[in-house]
Amino acid sequence: MSGVNEGRLRRLASLAPVICFVSTIFALRALALLSGGSFFAAVSPTDPEPRGASASEIAGSMETRFGIRVLKGDDASVPVSGYSFETAADGEILLGALERLEETLGLYPEGFFSALTGGDPNRLVIELTGRISSCGEGLVESPAAVAFSSDGTDVIAVDVSRGLEPSVIVHELCHAVDRRLSELAESDPSYWNDADWAALNPEGFTYHYAYCNAAGVPYSECGDMAFTAEEDGEIWFVNRYSTTYPTEDRAVMTEYLFSQGGRMSCMSSPHIAEKLGYYFAAVRYYLDPGGKWGETFWERKLKAVTGSRLVYHIIPLYSYSSASTAALSACSSGFALSTTRTVPLS
Repeated sequence: MSGVNEGRLRRLASLAPVICFVSTIFALRALALLSGGSFFAAVSPTDPEPRGASASEIAGSMETRFGIRVLKGDDASVPVSGYSFETAADGEILLGALERLEETLGLYPEGFFSALTGGDPNRLVIELTGRISSCGEGLVESPAAVAFSSDGTDVIAVDVSRGLEPSVIVHELCHAVDRRLSELAESDPSYWNDADWAALNPEGFTYHYAYCNAAGVPYSECGDMAFTAEEDGEIWFVNRYSTTYPTEDRAVMTEYLFSQGGRMSCMSSPHIAEKLGYYFAAVRYYLDPGGKWGETFWERKLKAVTGSRLVYHIIPLYSYSSASTAALSACSSGFALSTTRTVPLS
């Protein structure tokens, strides 16, 4: 396709994926239906490509509209060490996946993807593939999607043969957000750093920093259920998969918040709400310093969990720079930044 930065993309060929995700799409869909909800509750996409357009027209429209790359068919073949991808042939499945992808991307505020990519479309590539298979040790078998990054480029590969679920895209985009936040925090780590995130977890807790144990069993199946919603008690994590990496922790929380709209009991945990508040505040601070977005879908859904006001948590307030003050002023929709803990506004 015209404009593809082949050199940058091909440099990814020898890299192992840094993120992979096994979607619980059917369970999520069933829970949403049972609770009378919808993946798109309270939010609506804007100006999707009209039905009847070809797959190439829809992909091209998305590239222009969102300022990213959307690859399909033979073009969706950016290789990554440890995984192989089958080609998704043109047809109703691919057309449906493209339409769902456009609807999901349309939920994000105007300017989001430009902030995420720094204005370079080649820095975010979404490729729609067929079956994704792992061919290495310690990797998740047959994931619904794989996200990986290198040299400032994020690539998200999605197996559309399983049906593209919006929650999968939300999850994988969180990994691209994490990469961008870490990049921007290199010059200003006060509002996005490992120490602050660790302080939001149980004392003494450490992530596995692996998807599988030494025997190759996924931690999502064999990990400790303590502090997760899979066991009774205080909840800091949605599930055992959340304890693999901090990036997965944030992506799973956001995915569940999006797909369930806060209806799952674990979403009302004050610990999860505090972690999401910290995460969303950092997204605001680094990606929307001018406050142009208005209320986002993730803020709206978190407000549904925490009450009428969403609480932001950023440490420390005393070191605010002029840019930080701008971020504070940007919170004009009833949001505030707290110094040491989250406190609801009256």
